[in-house]
Amino acid sequence: MLCTACEEIFSRPRKLAYGSIHPWKQTPQSFHLAKEEGCHLCHLIEASRGYDSSKRDDFPKSVNYAFKPLNPNWARSGQGTKWYAFQSRGGTEDDPLELEEYLEGVQTDPTPNGLAQLLATDAPNLPEEAAKSWMVLQFYGNEDIVLPVELASPGEKIEQLAHKSLELQTSTGQAETLELAKEWLHNCLNTHKECGQRHPSSSEHFLPTRLIDVGTTTTPLLRLVTGASVKPSSQYVALSHRWGSNQAHILRLSNVEAYTTAGIPTSDTSPTVRDAAHITRALGIRYLWVDCMCIIQDDGGADWARESNSMFKVYSLSTCTIAAAAALDGDHSGGSSEKGFLRTRSPLRVRPLWTTSPFSSSCEYSFHIHPPTLSRLHDTHVRSSEWFKRGWVFQERMLAPRLLIFTDEQILWGCPGLQAAESWPKGKTGENFIDRFTSVEVETARMYALLDQETGIKKSHKAWWEFLQDYMASELTFRSDRLPAIRGVAALVEELTGEIYCSGFWITSEDLPRALLWEPRKGRYAWPTHLVEYRAPSFSWAAVEGGVQFDHMNSESAESFIRAIEGVVLPSQGRGANAAAGRNPREALKLEGMLLPASVLTLWGGEEPSYRILTREEGAEEARPIRRLIVFLKHLLGRTRIRVKNRVSRFLHGLLRCIRRIWDPWLLYTLCILGFPVVVALALAALGITIGLVVAGAALALVVVPLYYLIKFCNHYWFTRLYPYFFALQIEKDEIKQAQEMKAHEEDMLRRQRKAEERAAKVFADLEKGVKFEDPVAVSKRGQIRGEDTSVRIYLQSDYPLSERQVLDVYVLPTVRCNGTVSGLVVKMVGGGTAHQYERLGIFRAGSDDLFVLLPGPTSPREFLLV
Repeated sequence: MLCTACEEIFSRPRKLAYGSIHPWKQTPQSFHLAKEEGCHLCHLIEASRGYDSSKRDDFPKSVNYAFKPLNPNWARSGQGTKWYAFQSRGGTEDDPLELEEYLEGVQTDPTPNGLAQLLATDAPNLPEEAAKSWMVLQFYGNEDIVLPVELASPGEKIEQLAHKSLELQTSTGQAETLELAKEWLHNCLNTHKECGQRHPSSSEHFLPTRLIDVGTTTTPLLRLVTGASVKPSSQYVALSHRWGSNQAHILRLSNVEAYTTAGIPTSDTSPTVRDAAHITRALGIRYLWVDCMCIIQDDGGADWARESNSMFKVYSLSTCTIAAAAALDGDHSGGSSEKGFLRTRSPLRVRPLWTTSPFSSSCEYSFHIHPPTLSRLHDTHVRSSEWFKRGWVFQERMLAPRLLIFTDEQILWGCPGLQAAESWPKGKTGENFIDRFTSVEVETARMYALLDQETGIKKSHKAWWEFLQDYMASELTFRSDRLPAIRGVAALVEELTGEIYCSGFWITSEDLPRALLWEPRKGRYAWPTHLVEYRAPSFSWAAVEGGVQFDHMNSESAESFIRAIEGVVLPSQGRGANAAAGRNPREALKLEGMLLPASVLTLWGGEEPSYRILTREEGAEEARPIRRLIVFLKHLLGRTRIRVKNRVSRFLHGLLRCIRRIWDPWLLYTLCILGFPVVVALALAALGITIGLVVAGAALALVVVPLYYLIKFCNHYWFTRLYPYFFALQIEKDEIKQAQEMKAHEEDMLRRQRKAEERAAKVFADLEKGVKFEDPVAVSKRGQIRGEDTSVRIYLQSDYPLSERQVLDVYVLPTVRCNGTVSGLVVKMVGGGTAHQYERLGIFRAGSDDLFVLLPGPTSPREFLLV
């Protein structure tokens, strides 16, 4: 159905030209009324508002429309101009013929293939040429709205499903709506060659340990079954969802047997799981895998630890993965367990409008008017969702061979061979920029890069580090899940490439030494593992809050000082529930390298700390006054304690002597005579004191209770409003300071360059005069050998703040040498002298000769554990 103003658009043939502009005879009142009466085009326009311009209250006042072609170069690559710039055939800029030709081209047909003429004449080759072009219906004036126009294929089944019983498709869970999703899946399984076998393990038959039997559409049920009890060739669907804070509906040790024999009661499942079961039945598949219902959650993590080893197979070998992007976060509305992810909507806002040709009155072709392009739909409804930002979902999106995404308004489909939506039921291949789901395209390419046997992870790890940089921007409810959330991807790559994985690194890779030299981003620090819940080994980037920098890995000509032997799993030491449960086991790297004894002097000068690396002898010298001060403070504290103790003792002895003197026989009789009145007086006094205390307590409660809630409100306001504000100010201040430092650094480099040029000019002038030139570096080395102060200093770049004014005994581990500079780790011994376990403190950089002159020590490598 169309309103009068929209019917007028298609009432007579229009030109596909920039100069053919027509007024849209619609007012704000008539536009609102047309939507209420069910005008399909008005609903599509309303759904597309806000994409190209901000919404205005007076829309659609003074709005015009035109059918225009898009520039194919922009549509394919996203670069260049969006519209055609008509090119004429010669002449000069001021030539009247040039201007006339330009205006004629704009008015009639700006396309180089003559598409406007083909549309107007109903040419036989119209489908072929239209497939190479992009047409839009643009409304512009006080707002700018662009609706894509596409040649329809009424005979195709998928287009018939898109318009079948349109008035009934008021929910993303309607049977008529899900028929379209089932057709996408069927076409992918049977016609997409690129979706068949993504990697070698895709050909194997795999079923998870447990599955949920959802029954069929005619006989629905929910029952827990084991993977071993069903046919090996059975298909199953996996659910990718965001866990909320409400985790009442989970698999426990106490209900496994009941769920297996009697089935799962509806009251024991969340709406998200029930919605997923409904979708699974509609797709014609019998089994569903959901992490919270197929992995035991209350056995201390033992079942999770077992299942995590095959997590990559659960998603990568599933028939399809349902993405619950519309499920709300538990912190806002009770979680996905309260709302589910199927939504009601108006089908007129999402389904394309079928119409006869707007370009010819006798055309045999029909056309579709679509809502925004696929790329915009994906960015608006998927990439901005809470589901997309979840750290665990990052892995699930990469591994899933097919994604069926449920958003607030419609269903989207993504696989390597097709990207589609209810708005674009035929879908696109993702070949062109305008038709691409960015995440599906990027993640598919990323997975192929990781698994490329010739140019992937075995050579340079570049794809892995790019993967980590994107992953670090995602969110996790528990920061200790940072490594477990990508263990599935790592296990898949490990199985298929033969590489050995350990805590975010590939220890069989040639670039491991350089990879260990990551740095926290400015303003970010690692968490000392002995002070907080265990998250990751100290050498891993996962120990850092925020992202890390891998800038040092750009060089390919580095010489390594260390050798990786193996990854080791250490026994749990009670450092957090996750470590004890096996969810996040403690791992270590067994390395072979030179450990040079050293000391670190921690000083704070201004805003930035200074951690200077010294020899053990220099460290002992620097530590001597600090130790003297500590000894003096301990002695002073001990003397103060003794004095206080003596004074208290003398006071108690004097009090006892006074009591003995009063308790004489002649005073006993007097006390007996006066005792009764005194006891009565004391009782009355005690009663008065009790009443006073009760009154005082009540008055205090009247003051304390409001004060408690006031403090609680202030605390909440600080952490939710003021602290983020001041934190943002601090970030802005840090950015300004960084820019100033960069500018100062550039000025210093220019100054150094000028000085070097002046010295070079002086040296050449001296050489012309016959003056002998002596290398200052050689003089510096001779000075070091003689023990002279040559101001050679090496500093620790610490992963986390260290206490001020202390001397730490550490070890310097040279790791790589590149272009005369040695970079390495600074570690400290943990676990006792015989354990040979060392924990990372940070990194250092120094000149190759400076390091080994400043820190002479055993140069023979030895084996140790980096934890």
